Amino acid sequence: MEATTNSLTPSAPVHPVSIAILANVVPRTYRGVMCRNIKRLYNLEPTASPEEIRGAAVQYVRKVSGSTKPSAVNQDAFDAAVDAVADATATLLESLRTSAPARTREQEAEQARKRAERRLAAQS
Repeated sequence: MEATTNSLTPSAPVHPVSIAILANVVPRTYRGVMCRNIKRLYNLEPTASPEEIRGAAVQYVRKVSGSTKPSAVNQDAFDAAVDAVADATATLLESLRTSAPARTREQEAEQARKRAERRLAAQS
């Protein structure tokens, strides 16, 4: 992959995968609304499984690349990006600490239902 330059320091090359991974640390006010298909994985009981982490990585790479199914020529790059994002996500989830009580998947599902109801009501 070809490195791009960082807009803050034009002479510093930045790897495209780094840009994709770091995009998640920008405050919400600067990056808009998070993709609804990517679920919150931190502070869940039981903890996020490797399959859930990989699923989120696939959704993220699909969103960033604009492709749900990459062409054969791009498959290796797509798979490498998914692996890198999944690894970074697993590292992040293992490193984070909180004093808040863990949430259950049922609580998350209920909150998602409420958000969907509000979205649908606003569209009406």
